[in-house]
Amino acid sequence: MDKIELRKKLLELSFKLHHDMPPKKMGALTEGEKGIMGLLFYRYPEAQYSGDLAVLMKVGTGRIGNALKSLEAKGFINREADDEDKRKVLVSLTDKGYQWIKHKTETANHFIETVIEEYGVEKFETFILESEKLMKIGYQICMQEGLINDD
Repeated sequence: MDKIELRKKLLELSFKLHHDMPPKKMGALTEGEKGIMGLLFYRYPEAQYSGDLAVLMKVGTGRIGNALKSLEAKGFINREADDEDKRKVLVSLTDKGYQWIKHKTETANHFIETVIEEYGVEKFETFILESEKLMKIGYQICMQEGLINDD
């Protein structure tokens, strides 16, 4: 394939990855909510400041606040003011939230392991290593050409 065909194939693959997914169920978590759940899960049982979650996720505190409100309404997290600084909000998983994200993590791990077995460990390792190289090259080009923005 020449560069034009490769570019077309990459764009088609990218489109499929983002658009050929099954529709989300009503009440399903947003990607941001899933990200918060994952961060809380890997730091469980320690509570996290909402501002720290915003920094880790590279989003504003308003966006985190909306996601936390939604997660709290679903019974997945608890929010409480910090005893030492009432302006800060501590966030922790409820038992329901912990069990939900634990199940999702186990399901994802099983899926990935099945894909690796089906594809082949050596081929998958090569895929990961080459993907990392491509990501690094892409990032360097974006930085050189000023293509990275805050949108």
